[in-house]
Amino acid sequence: MEKDKLHCRWGDFSLVQPTVEYQKWFELLKRAQLKYLTSDDPVIRNLRSSTSKSDSLPPEKWTFRPFDTHLIGIRCQAEVAFENRPNDDLFILLINGMVFTFWGSTDPNPKLVSADTKQTSGSPFLSEGQHKYRFGWHKVSSKERIYMALRPYSQGVLVFRDRKNRNKLMMDDIQRGFDDPNMTINIHWTPDGDPNWSAGCQVISVESYLDTEDSPLSCRDYCAKHDDDLSSSKTRGAYNVLSDLVVSYSAAGNDVVWYTLARLENFAEVAPEFGEEFIRRELDRLKSNH
Repeated sequence: MEKDKLHCRWGDFSLVQPTVEYQKWFELLKRAQLKYLTSDDPVIRNLRSSTSKSDSLPPEKWTFRPFDTHLIGIRCQAEVAFENRPNDDLFILLINGMVFTFWGSTDPNPKLVSADTKQTSGSPFLSEGQHKYRFGWHKVSSKERIYMALRPYSQGVLVFRDRKNRNKLMMDDIQRGFDDPNMTINIHWTPDGDPNWSAGCQVISVESYLDTEDSPLSCRDYCAKHDDDLSSSKTRGAYNVLSDLVVSYSAAGNDVVWYTLARLENFAEVAPEFGEEFIRRELDRLKSNH
């Protein structure tokens, strides 16, 4: 029968037989850790000096084991002020020997922060570095909207605050240090391209992604533009791809997703081949398909 000839190319790869891109990204993560072990970067200083028990780790405790699930966030314009922040950041999922690329935002949208009664001390910006996450329920108050999102594992993650309400993250915000560990900085979906749906969460656009062959795939025909679409035939598109991959390929009994967030300029120092030109090109490819 013809159906017997169907073949999922994702099945060609594994931790024993990973893609070349997967191996490149893992080498990059290891190089980053080596760099930051001796770095005097102000964010790293804050991570090392923090006395709070949290799910945010200093470089000495970063872990990059291939059998774990890893998500990388590349933060591009945190220091630029936006009245309505766009989805302008890149996310790389490393899982089961494969690489998938998504887009979205690592930074808060000031309009959503001002509407969020939990955020009263200025916009929260998640610290760069590695953070321990797990899947948990999001939007639990609505049976139509409830879904699985990544949440801080158990103790909360560390954030800086834009206490001067400049709608950006500046050096004096970093030098002021962290808030108490925060359990509300989730990783979830954001619809409709721009602007983002973040009051501090890391958000993944539903509209497109790059698959394991680096091909752009559009979800525009069936992804939701807002919550109300979810009661019809619309889905969370590319975010569903990410969450399904994590659920399907994470090792049995391993509920951790390691999320490593890096600022673009620091990222490019470690890996010039994945610098600004690469990030902009990937974002252009993703956005042209949304």
